[in-house]
Amino acid sequence: MKLKKKLKTKELIILNESPKFQHYRTYDNYETAHIKGIEPMTAKEIAEDKQDAEFDNPNNYIEEKFDGTRAILHFYRTDPFISKTFKSKPIELRALVYDLLKGSSYTNGKERIYDFFTSNDYDRKIMANFLKKEYGIGGHSGYPTDEDFEVANNHNSKGLEIIVGGYSNSIYRKTFKWNYVVDVIKDLIEDGIYYSQKAYTRCFSRRISKQTNWYCENTDSLPHLRDICIPELAGTIIDGEMFIPNRPFKDVSSTLNCLYDKAIERQKELGLIVFHAFDILYYKGRCVEKLPLWKRKKLLDEVVRLADSPYIKYVTCQSCGREVLTSYYEFSHGSIFDVYNNLLKESKENAYPTFMSEMSKKSVDSLHSLSPKALYEYIVATGGEGVILKPKDGKYYHKRGREYQKVKKFLTKELIICGFTEPTKEYTGKFPNDMWSYWVNSSNNKKVHIEDAENCKASYLINKGYTPVTRHYYENQIGQLILGILITNEELGEIPYNKQGTLYDPEIVGLKVEEGTLLMQVCECSGFDDAQRQVFTLNKNDYLGAVVEVKANEIFKDTGKMRHPRFLRVREDKNANQCTWKDHIEK
Repeated sequence: MKLKKKLKTKELIILNESPKFQHYRTYDNYETAHIKGIEPMTAKEIAEDKQDAEFDNPNNYIEEKFDGTRAILHFYRTDPFISKTFKSKPIELRALVYDLLKGSSYTNGKERIYDFFTSNDYDRKIMANFLKKEYGIGGHSGYPTDEDFEVANNHNSKGLEIIVGGYSNSIYRKTFKWNYVVDVIKDLIEDGIYYSQKAYTRCFSRRISKQTNWYCENTDSLPHLRDICIPELAGTIIDGEMFIPNRPFKDVSSTLNCLYDKAIERQKELGLIVFHAFDILYYKGRCVEKLPLWKRKKLLDEVVRLADSPYIKYVTCQSCGREVLTSYYEFSHGSIFDVYNNLLKESKENAYPTFMSEMSKKSVDSLHSLSPKALYEYIVATGGEGVILKPKDGKYYHKRGREYQKVKKFLTKELIICGFTEPTKEYTGKFPNDMWSYWVNSSNNKKVHIEDAENCKASYLINKGYTPVTRHYYENQIGQLILGILITNEELGEIPYNKQGTLYDPEIVGLKVEEGTLLMQVCECSGFDDAQRQVFTLNKNDYLGAVVEVKANEIFKDTGKMRHPRFLRVREDKNANQCTWKDHIEK
């Protein structure tokens, strides 16, 4: 905690006679502290205070938090030969598929065919000529299938002759022209059958599609993951984060928001997306969500080793409450000694106090290790997102809870309230037990009384033309806070016009400023509880021009906008004239 004179928590409570003193929730707290010569803890310091106990808990794991897109990988096994559809096909077509899946008569021929078909625009003539050269002239001996016959073939310039029953005792022969063979191979590739050899992988995001009511799928945008062939892992589902190494978060999110062909092209330019696995839901068809984390981690490690792919990485974890070896992290984040020396040169000792304190006591020959708290600061100091603390005996839950305590880098800023947004009107969520309390008449927007709504089924009201609305809309509450900072015309001119935030006249919100100073919006944010929302709603005019403290993951220096802003508290002790562009960007 930041104090003009260092005092322990107990001493603080004695001086102020209230444990709420540290939080400064009222103006009276602030006045008392000011008289005593004590400065309040920031919201960031309060959060860090609570986290220290978790860092020291030996029953927790610590693992790095990656700034990527959350996703799950599902390992499948496909066997077209046992499906009813395949069994209903003519015997010569079934034999053709068997033969094509064996590849050409040359070593690595199947891989060459697959690469050619997937890296070139579809042109039947060009691909047919490629197959003629790949197969050449001749044939190979018969081989057994999963059915009660053998298959052999001959190939020449006209096409591929399939011989059912083998050369010596054939029961059926048919020549398929190369153009037809091209089409069959193309279909097998698109169905994930040709190169995958009875296995493939599908990738889903954690977001539910409104069209399919199922997790959005990115499989075709990630062919390097889709084509991982491990039949013995069928029914295995792993959880993780996807990102492009050494690229910002927006690159992976924008790539996956493209159509699959554009996504593949982007990855050729930016690099292939890598899946960093940190948990497992199913292991070979068996649900393991209720196993303790330490057991799931062992299974996950086995899966990643078996996958043996440069595009699936195991997220390592370490035990809290003791020194953590850093050699694993130094491959991607740099030597802890180099980082320490760089921070000294940049005079950033105060930003990473635990890391700097521990490193000041180490020599070059010392063991490369840090406490969990220092490891977190080291990861953040080198551009990392942060860490996650998880209980070793924790189960897997699909919703956030104590099992996923994120400790991420964040900053806090004081911003001025410029206004309030309207709440979201239409409710698009689920109706628990076919019930919802908040409705309006679609024709005249008249509200349905809550008691009346609770005596009717949601399906009935929808059929009658009523619209479900959010509670905040129904109760005429505010939506989000519109927040900004003071900026001069000169400073505004340095921001590209298309990146400037909405401008407000400071006098409209009750601020007296120097001529040429404007109020520019930098974010909209929520994060306040119902009680605070009601206070804002009932006193909107009084809060215009007031200062609030907001936390965010980062601030974009060129625009002043904030990433993932969340409301922390009202700052009655802060003057709005102190919320300037210069302080917003530089501090």
